[in-house]
Amino acid sequence: ALRLRELDAPTIEAWAAREAKTRPTAARLAWRLLKAFLGWCAEQPEYAAILPVTNPAKTRKTREALGKAKAKDDSLLREQLPAWFAAVRNLGNPTAAAYLQTLLLTGARPGEVLLMRWEDLNVQWRGLTIRDKVEGERVIPLTPYVHSLLAALPRRGPWVFSSSVVVLNQAPRPMSKPHKPHERACGVAGIDALTLHGLRRS
Repeated sequence: ALRLRELDAPTIEAWAAREAKTRPTAARLAWRLLKAFLGWCAEQPEYAAILPVTNPAKTRKTREALGKAKAKDDSLLREQLPAWFAAVRNLGNPTAAAYLQTLLLTGARPGEVLLMRWEDLNVQWRGLTIRDKVEGERVIPLTPYVHSLLAALPRRGPWVFSSSVVVLNQAPRPMSKPHKPHERACGVAGIDALTLHGLRRS
């Protein structure tokens, strides 16, 4: 609720200390965005005059209060695979089950698998094109098991993992990431704190 000219280092430091107690990851992102925004404002003649001379978000106390992000290292253990597969196959949602298994078996990023199109499957030569955020795209082998998972899915538009929710006058869209179904399956399998990205690391 403050005006830009009222933003100062003590105010931001107090905010950082308060937010770090309950949501440090979201607070670190918000702090980086605020720093960038204030830096941008300082370069604009119409805003520079109402800002402090130095960026009030760039302080050591704020950085220390929010701490550093810890690298995640969650993954499935070999011994957990039978229980995980059994729980995922019994989800009652074939699209989510196929998505989760494809994610694990291809090692692709969650978003890359979610945005796969039917045209990305080369059934003749058993290849799967993945649109990669780093290399642009790459082709990986389409194994018989993954092919059987994908072939069993309904074709509702261009997306392999399409949403079952149909909105009038809107084009088909990919399904949302199935965080909740995956949490349920992990609960049934007795596996704690396994993220979708953890499947990529498995």
